[in-house]
This record gives sequence, structure tokens and C-alpha cells, in this order.
Amino acid sequence: MVYGNECFRSCTLAPAHPDICKANTAQKYFYAPIYFILRGYSSAQAGLRLTPYAIGISIGSLGAGLTINATGKYYVLGQSVMLIFVLGVLSICTFNLTTPLFPQFFDFFMVGTGYGGTLTVSLLALIASVDRSEQAVITSANYAFRSTGSTIGTTIGSAIFQNVLVRKLRVHLGSGGEVEGIIQRLRERFDEFDKLPEVWKEKAALAYMDALHAVFWTAFGLGVLAFVCYMYVREHTLHKTLDRK
Repeated sequence: MVYGNECFRSCTLAPAHPDICKANTAQKYFYAPIYFILRGYSSAQAGLRLTPYAIGISIGSLGAGLTINATGKYYVLGQSVMLIFVLGVLSICTFNLTTPLFPQFFDFFMVGTGYGGTLTVSLLALIASVDRSEQAVITSANYAFRSTGSTIGTTIGSAIFQNVLVRKLRVHLGSGGEVEGIIQRLRERFDEFDKLPEVWKEKAALAYMDALHAVFWTAFGLGVLAFVCYMYVREHTLHKTLDRK
């Protein structure tokens, strides 16, 4: 994907970087509540357990902005927040049905902090790479491609989740007309999970975890790809005034 003009020609920022990050976070944010509900929490409780992620975004974004304002540099900072982001996603990939509460909160906080910092760094890097007359265009393009990344990430995650879920449900539940009916209901409505007999619910939970792991590992792969893309960022001088003095 091309952000255009001097930004692309000078390879200031890998063109896919914000798209990939947004695709990554969309997958985790969309499917994380399923993990919490599998652990026995209500929908409201599952939403509350994503609070560290939202707090992390705020802290990461604000912290990155203050750091850049104080130092005038963003390349090393960008690498740092991207590393935090990728390590947080990697930790989420290890979640299972017995993972303690603290790692859940801390890992989502890590992901949010890394993502928030990445948003700030990538936007400033883009703005710094072009002439003042092109800053509005490059800012609009940045937000447009983030939205695109979100849609792409959710679509990829959904395709992976559904395919792995069906395959693993057949592995854990077996085969037969009754099983196929259960699988079809679970594909269409997640709340059918709570209606299953306990003996089947445990097996279905394992299938759901396999599907979630497939999505989370995909998100990790996208995170690594985004980190590699960021390696092509070129650091420009950040000016204090509009006339760049």
C-alpha cells in the first residue's frame, strides 16, 4: 500500500506498517471477549477485563508524545514500543483456560501500551517526512489505511477462527448427525455454548481455545511483520514551528 509522495519515495515509513498493526489489534480486541466468556465470565465482565488494554493505549500514546517532545527523536522509541507490542501479543498466544488473572491484565496492558505508542510514532514519522503542504493529506491517508487494516484484520481473523473451530469441534466432539447440528449452532450463535451438557462443554471449550490460538498466533505473525516494516523508517528532524525552524 502506498501513502504517496515523498513519504513513499524516501522509504520513510514502511507503507504497510499502520495497516498491519491495526489488523493485529482488531483480531485480538474482537476475539479476546470470547476467551473471557469461555473462562466463565459474563459479557460485562469480559468487557471490563479489556480495560487494561484501553488504559495502555492512552498511556502509550501520551508517553510516546511526551518522550518525542523532550528528545526530538522517534526511531528508537518506535522500535521499543513495537517490541513491547509484539511481546504482549506473544504472551497472549500462551493463554489457556487456567491462566491466572494478573497475566491477563498485564499482557493486554502491554499490547495497549505498545499499540498506543506505535500510533503516535507512526503518525509523527509520516508528518515529518513530507512537506507542510502535504501534511493534511498524509494524516488523512494514515487514518484511512488504519480503518482498512481494521476491516482486513477482522475478516482474516473470522475466516481463521471459523475454519479452525469447525475442524477442532469435529475432533473433540466426534461425528454424527447430532454433533453436526451442535457444530452448526455453535458457529451461528456463541451463546449456544452455555446450553451444552457439561460433558460436551469442556470438549467444546478446548475446540474454541484451539481456534483462538490460531487467531492469536496469526496476530503475532502480523505483529512481527509490522516490526520488520518499521525497520525501514527513516528518522527526520522534528521542528518546533510550522516553518520548520
